[in-house]
Amino acid sequence: MGGPGRATVNEYYTESEKEAAELIIAILYQNPHLYARSSLDADCYYDKALRGVYEAIGASVSRAENPSCVVYAGALGWSIADIRGLCERHCREGDLPGLVSVLSDGVLKRLLYSETARVHKGLLAGSELAPLQLIDDTITRLNSLRSRRKVSEALTANQTLDLAIGEIEDLKRRKDNGEAVRLGVPTGLTHLDFYIGGLTRGLITVGGAITKMGKSSFSLQTALGAANEQEPVLYFPLEDRTVNTMHRLIARETGISAQELRSLRFKTEDLERIKRARTVLAPLLAHIKFDDDAGLTAKEIGRRIRRYHSELLAQGKQLGLVVVDYIQLIKPAYGEDENVSITNSMRELQACAKECGCAILVISQLNDRKITGRGDEIFKATQEYYGYKPEFSDFKWSSSIEEFSKLVLLFHRPAFFDKGKVDDEFQIIVALSNFGESGGKVLPYMWEGRLTKILNKVKDKKAK
Repeated sequence: MGGPGRATVNEYYTESEKEAAELIIAILYQNPHLYARSSLDADCYYDKALRGVYEAIGASVSRAENPSCVVYAGALGWSIADIRGLCERHCREGDLPGLVSVLSDGVLKRLLYSETARVHKGLLAGSELAPLQLIDDTITRLNSLRSRRKVSEALTANQTLDLAIGEIEDLKRRKDNGEAVRLGVPTGLTHLDFYIGGLTRGLITVGGAITKMGKSSFSLQTALGAANEQEPVLYFPLEDRTVNTMHRLIARETGISAQELRSLRFKTEDLERIKRARTVLAPLLAHIKFDDDAGLTAKEIGRRIRRYHSELLAQGKQLGLVVVDYIQLIKPAYGEDENVSITNSMRELQACAKECGCAILVISQLNDRKITGRGDEIFKATQEYYGYKPEFSDFKWSSSIEEFSKLVLLFHRPAFFDKGKVDDEFQIIVALSNFGESGGKVLPYMWEGRLTKILNKVKDKKAK
């Protein structure tokens, strides 16, 4: 969860803040379903033990378990009497908003003080930043902090309905006037955007395929499509380094393959073509932030999404798209197996999508052996390669994918298995859509394998 800020044990807390912290723990212990509504961060607590109890309650909620004072006592080194004494205080559920406000206001107060002291110290020490730049940087940081404290007024159902109708009416009018508009975040693939209306804000879209089928190519294409419409994008290439992604982008623009770039097997005069690619890519990359740190847990990814969302809000912008490539590479939390890790990762990402109002594209690996095994059996019986097409059930841990995603896309290249055909087709299969028709709708795009690039045009079957 995104919190109002950070605090350390050494910072000053008033007696009312200390009391509020203990009362909040007591309320959450008795009513763990209120955990999500506390909108705090563990580091908001002045006491290490209280932070531990708060985190333990959150872990219990995520596992749908009832909090146990015995477990908490063992984990924190407290006596059971200490835990019970803390958690048996008489508290009312309705007190929670006021207590949260006391605690979070105290954290914000200390952060403001810390920022002011940082600027003062920097000016006295002759910071590398110019004074005006230092102050401007601080104003941006303070605006980000202030944006975290904004509480939006709850809308009635009728007000929400009016807003939805108004948005649809406005977009339809603009579309009728020839503008390329849609409700969701654009992917840059025209026919897909026309069919699904773009990736839906506030929800997860999952894209799946087997190894080497084009998952990263699709995620990169989608990021560029969103950036082309000036939608801010946060991209987690968990599988690769950002510099390698840059090689793929240069290859897309120049026609020189990434392999040729890395091995320097291109002509010297091609350097000018490579330099010119910057004029095309730079405006797009200005809207994409890459985070290629390895070994991130779902909670760490969630914190980075919320942090970037706050930074954009301070600039008057809205996070448009988050890309996670791919979910099996998210580091499991301590004690989690792969099934639990994927479930908790999907839960955390769905919470981020809803809180930040952005679309999240999650790339997932399919079960290679299951697909190839099924395809081999069909091929033996029919001598046809059609049996290798992926299905929704081919997702690893498909129940978690189905539970948290409203739109599922599968990627397939028919000639990947049939070596007798030209590998020039990339199929996008709408395997699941909670907003209308799905049932395996296939959009056959052109594929340029040398550049690992999906061309923005549907393959004409008659041309074969």
